[in-house]
Amino acid sequence: MNFRRVQSSIIFSIAILLFFVFGYRYLSFSTVVVLTVLLFAFLVYLSSTFYQVIEGKLIGYILFTKNFEIQINSIKYIEAITVKKAGQIYITIGKSEAEDSYILHLKDGSTLKIDNYYRNHGKSLGRFLKEKYKINFKETEKIKYLYGNP
Repeated sequence: MNFRRVQSSIIFSIAILLFFVFGYRYLSFSTVVVLTVLLFAFLVYLSSTFYQVIEGKLIGYILFTKNFEIQINSIKYIEAITVKKAGQIYITIGKSEAEDSYILHLKDGSTLKIDNYYRNHGKSLGRFLKEKYKINFKETEKIKYLYGNP
């Protein structure tokens, strides 16, 4: 199964189109071309960074090249991190999970951080590993203060 950044790629594609359409009106041609190429390169990076779960292995890709490969049975537990800013009100709409990222704690003591926005059919990678492979799951909430953490 592939877990990709679907929502950010769609929003970023729309932003590129809007910039391309309105950029000609307010900027010079060479500036629009350079910025469009940079935005397109960033979009390619977003679409080429993904995770795969195949035959009990978790494989991470960056720019369509394999970055790492771990056995799923070597994961000790998954820690779901929710970061909230002090003094702000949060409203959750729909079925989205509250966590911002997952930290996979491996049995050899190393950790691997995976963001929440890697999804397959609306299910995040951390929740998928929890449900399918019955990996222990720990939810942690961190509070970020305006002037740093105490």
